Amino acid sequence: MALRICFRWMYSRFFYLKMASSIMRIKTIAATIFSTFICLLCFPSTVLSEISLGKIQLPPNATGPEALAFELGNGVFYTGIADGRILKYQGRSTGFVDFGFTAPKRLLIFCISSKTILILFFFMGQRSCFCMLVICSNSNCRSKLECDGTDTANPNPACGRPLGMALHHATQKLYVCDAFFGFGVLGPQGGLATQLSTSADGEPYRFCNAVDVHQLTGNVYFTDASAVYGIRQIAEAARVKDSTGRLLKYDPKTKKVTVLFRNLSGAAGVAVDEEEEFALVSEFFMNRTRKIWLQGPKANKSDIINSQPMPDNIKRTTLRYNFWLAAAMVKQRTQAIVPIGQRINAFGNGTVLQTVNLERWYGNKSVSEVQEYGGHLYVVSRLVDFVLVIPSFVV
Repeated sequence: MALRICFRWMYSRFFYLKMASSIMRIKTIAATIFSTFICLLCFPSTVLSEISLGKIQLPPNATGPEALAFELGNGVFYTGIADGRILKYQGRSTGFVDFGFTAPKRLLIFCISSKTILILFFFMGQRSCFCMLVICSNSNCRSKLECDGTDTANPNPACGRPLGMALHHATQKLYVCDAFFGFGVLGPQGGLATQLSTSADGEPYRFCNAVDVHQLTGNVYFTDASAVYGIRQIAEAARVKDSTGRLLKYDPKTKKVTVLFRNLSGAAGVAVDEEEEFALVSEFFMNRTRKIWLQGPKANKSDIINSQPMPDNIKRTTLRYNFWLAAAMVKQRTQAIVPIGQRINAFGNGTVLQTVNLERWYGNKSVSEVQEYGGHLYVVSRLVDFVLVIPSFVV
């Protein structure tokens, strides 16, 4: 309906050209082309994505998928990319669509409801001034012109940078950590994320990073990688081995955030176990994974259960105490980085059950998440423009 309105307006402007003077024709043509272009940008972009050689290609100019959050049983997943968008993958026939974003609305675009945008443009000349109102049906208030295509090496704070995410299946709420805007949530319709928390115990989040949700209780566990360094200072944080990271818990019933553990060195990933007895947190700067007890006689204490270079996101599997860890190995002779996925058993001392070498797909680029879903392994990296699917663990 809204698209029909846009084209009807465009048609009326070209009809008006027949009656206008030459000066007004030029002004009207320019205004029509520009406003129509903006109107088309308001609609969700749909890109067909073929799975070729195990790769699901992101839309053009999209890069840096950091994490994945799956719906139950249908293959639909969500991922945040470098330019601040959250994409929804709806299968091979539909591909990716723009689902949401974390940055507040800005520039000349503003929302009046969850499904309508009004865009007001003023075109001024020497002797005349007129305004145009374009109505587009879409909840995305974020400036696509300013943000879309932002690269992963230099994320734009105005656009946001969604990192870790987790979907609570019972409520269809998508919880997201954004490197600039903190901890938030999106409903089933997507759009602008609702900001839930930007600080805890008086300390603002400098680098909200990873998220996991306990499906039975709805409690959400997330990390602030550093209380000092943001995503743009990650190299310096790694150099000094910053240890100001925190593990936090959000209770959806009370809407309160609690700090569970401090002094983590680059808290990059988090995963809670089925019984909510403990949470695993990867410490990127110290090349290790920590098991933090949430209840029982060891509550608030921790054990180191895995030592592996560059540990990032951690994802629970369907097997009890089994988790996938995105990490790396270092070649002894060349000291080159080899990205890997490692399945560990968190019961006891974290026995390594399986290691998957990902060098053939990623070279020496790091991977940020390895997740098991539907019998396949899904892998993402902030440094590429695709989602890797390894069917039936054929490696």
